Amino acid sequence: MYQLVCVVNGQATWGDNPSYASHQATTTASLGYGLPAERVGGLWLHPGPPTWQSEPPREYLVTFTRQTPLTPAEVLGVVARQRGHRGGLLWTAAYGYRPAACTSEGHKSRISAVRWLAEQLRGASEEATA
Repeated sequence: MYQLVCVVNGQATWGDNPSYASHQATTTASLGYGLPAERVGGLWLHPGPPTWQSEPPREYLVTFTRQTPLTPAEVLGVVARQRGHRGGLLWTAAYGYRPAACTSEGHKSRISAVRWLAEQLRGASEEATA
């Protein structure tokens, strides 16, 4: 099964196979992909898809630049929201991408998860220059 996505003028179209035998169209806002990156704690967060259309994205790819990452090598990590065992909103951060070098769960805010990821990046940078 294939899922191809084409974004043109803020409209996203996707099909289940290369022949586009079936397709749907919606806005990039409802998909998450294609929305502008957001700067948080000196890093750029690129939104992924929302769980429900009325909610914010559930995960963000993290990069050093505002440009949308085109390869996994450009992704520094991922920040994702989830529900805790009592139903509260928690955030998870993963340093590295496919595979993650390390993760940290249970952050009470997205900013806290991004700060943890930034600390991991600083630590890796200091090790590389030492």
